Amino acid sequence: MSKFLKIPYGDYTIETQEGGVIVLNTGNENGVVRVTGDLIVQGNATTVQSENMTVKDNIIIVNSGETGAGITLDSAGIRIDRGTNADTFFVFDENIANVVPGGTDGAFRLYIADGGSGTLKGLQTNHINTGGSDLYLISNGTGVITVTGTTDYENNVFTYSDIATGTVDLTGGSNSDGVIDPDNIPNTKSIVDYVNSYFAGVFQDRIEEGTITKTFVETIDREDTGNPSVVQIGIDDVVVSEFYENRAESQEEYKISSKNSTDFFRVSSDIYKTSCINFDCIKVEKKASQEKVKKWSLIYKEELVNNINAYDEIIHGDIKSDFTSCSIKVKPII
Repeated sequence: MSKFLKIPYGDYTIETQEGGVIVLNTGNENGVVRVTGDLIVQGNATTVQSENMTVKDNIIIVNSGETGAGITLDSAGIRIDRGTNADTFFVFDENIANVVPGGTDGAFRLYIADGGSGTLKGLQTNHINTGGSDLYLISNGTGVITVTGTTDYENNVFTYSDIATGTVDLTGGSNSDGVIDPDNIPNTKSIVDYVNSYFAGVFQDRIEEGTITKTFVETIDREDTGNPSVVQIGIDDVVVSEFYENRAESQEEYKISSKNSTDFFRVSSDIYKTSCINFDCIKVEKKASQEKVKKWSLIYKEELVNNINAYDEIIHGDIKSDFTSCSIKVKPII
């Protein structure tokens, strides 16, 4: 049978002895205590032992009544009881430096209370929306961005023809360049694999050093134009030598006369070990060149051979048939 208490005038106060307890007992079955007005708890602690708690308010205020510039106690948030393990906190910390340009200090922090400043904990999500602003992941120290724990992450960045050897299929992917998705962020291994795979079949056509006046070696293949292909050697931005299929050309005193390479090697094959190697020396027929070589070999003997073998020097310019001119060009070690 229901009972009804009505106080038509004034307030209603229930007062117990100092430190007393007021119990609203709904009996053996779980009943309901309904408060139709606002509920103000003025004590130091409020404990709710309900297994399920529902709050209609869409925003919960913590650290209410703060009068300082920021959180006076440095941080405010939620504490999670983890039983025998250390509790976890999700708080806003005023002391975390913010490196975002124009931003103020302070950031949310998820950590375990382990007796020190707290060990940071992970956050699991599949989407971070910056609202179009830059995403700053590491603000200080020596930390790195890592994908530790994933399985063959690089296989989700590039198309591999052989994962075991780290070989990237440079013709695979959505754009036939090995890339699966242009927006995927690569890890270090994927970059190493891609570079190694690229240079395994692609060769540089130019090697150079220098900034203003460069020294270089460059190959120029002109098979599509029909013009002669050439290898150029440049010193201080000046081409000093050019090598074609059947001739080599050099500057000034280094210039090698044009001569069909097939004829040169045919004629010089028998005399290479004992002769000063020079196009002009072997312009005459093979027999005459061999006779000259025999004459020079008798004089220079093994010193001449050692000189040629040691320096692999090609003697350029016009060499006359007389001994004096040739000796000046050869400059043997005696």
